Amino acid sequence: MHRVSIRLCQPPAIWKEFPHTLSESTDCNYDGAYSCLQNYDVGVFGGLGAGGQNIAAHRGLDLVMVTRNAGGTATLTTPWDLIRTALIEHDPVYAGDEDAFCKAYREGDHAPDLIPIP
Repeated sequence: MHRVSIRLCQPPAIWKEFPHTLSESTDCNYDGAYSCLQNYDVGVFGGLGAGGQNIAAHRGLDLVMVTRNAGGTATLTTPWDLIRTALIEHDPVYAGDEDAFCKAYREGDHAPDLIPIP
């Protein structure tokens, strides 16, 4: 089975408008590595603790993953790599198509569980 690079299967946390309350930046400063044009503000974010205590939040998937004692080399993508294939298998649009899911999700064009607030 073809495995997509973990890094390429999650959207970066990008603010659509600058400056915003946390930054005086006037643009997203990615120099072409990522598009600043996303349909959904769904960036993945989290926190790393000592010894593999990690929390990763995927807003567009309504998913929060927590690891405990995952080891010193664990990252925010460690639990995502373990469950991603099963999650994609049941995705309402890209069921079983990891490449298509990862491309759409990474680019902020797919957020199946995001419920916009009017």
